[in-house]
Amino acid sequence: MDDNLRYAIWQAHDRRCLYTGEYLEDFKALEIDHIIPESTPADILAEKIRIHNLGSDFNVKTSLTNLAPSTRLANAKKGKEPFPLHRETYYLEIVSRKVERVKANLAKIKAQQLQKRKWLIETKSGNDFRFEEEFEVYRNLTISEYPHDPNHYFMSNTELRFNAFLRVVIRSLVVV
Repeated sequence: MDDNLRYAIWQAHDRRCLYTGEYLEDFKALEIDHIIPESTPADILAEKIRIHNLGSDFNVKTSLTNLAPSTRLANAKKGKEPFPLHRETYYLEIVSRKVERVKANLAKIKAQQLQKRKWLIETKSGNDFRFEEEFEVYRNLTISEYPHDPNHYFMSNTELRFNAFLRVVIRSLVVV
């Protein structure tokens, strides 16, 4: 699953496990659980979609209404077994109320990434491009490579040796 989507879900749920309410401080410990398991047989899935009024476009693997943040332990406890109907309904209702926040978070993340790329291109195309600016561009891109890691700023490399490969590195980051 895309890290941007995981991050958007994590933020929309205030960094908490849906099942335990436990605060998920570390993004790496986050697991995204499918409330209705992916392994649900087609006939049972069709019945669940009807019961929960999930709509004809519902996809058990990708629908935001079926994706919940959880701890590894809570996800492992659940396994591939479905919840009892009343609990499944409860969790689906909670998640469906957060879908708009997830979409907004995802749009914000994508807009920030696009803005950084545009800024880099504009800066690179200027005639007065200086090494200090290039250093800042490189450093900002390095820091933003892992925006989901709470320690990404502190783990980023603040040193940069200016050499012939610098421009190649920056170009490869832009293309991503």
